[in-house]
Amino acid sequence: MKIRRKAPDRSGFPMASPRDIEQLQIAFGKTDDDRLKDSLLAISLEAAVPLWILRLMARKGPKERDWQKCRDFAWTLGSYGDRLLFRSKADKHGPSTAEMFNGLAECIAIMSYVPGGIKIFGTRWETPMPGKRFRIKRAK
Repeated sequence: MKIRRKAPDRSGFPMASPRDIEQLQIAFGKTDDDRLKDSLLAISLEAAVPLWILRLMARKGPKERDWQKCRDFAWTLGSYGDRLLFRSKADKHGPSTAEMFNGLAECIAIMSYVPGGIKIFGTRWETPMPGKRFRIKRAK
């Protein structure tokens, strides 16, 4: 496979076009979606989110306080999202990694009740009407 080289920018490094990057990803057999699906975070969420969904099903679905919890967690995730990727303990600056993970899993479970579900980390989560079983679908 031959990669075309572009004219160097001011820094002197050759610039790769999006097509060049796509060719490299195809050559190595992985795309960004594949990397997300196979990440440890995505695999861990596939174990945790169904437990939160079952808890919500036992309560007959999310209540208004659950939706408010998701809105509040969005700010927490935006401010301390790095704690999800890098292990840290709870301190005066923010929550621990475990608290961040549980909050994310709970919010995904809550948002799975939205018609059409939610697609995150290459997985679509959708909780059906009461009386039916939920299922995990790998996004295409």
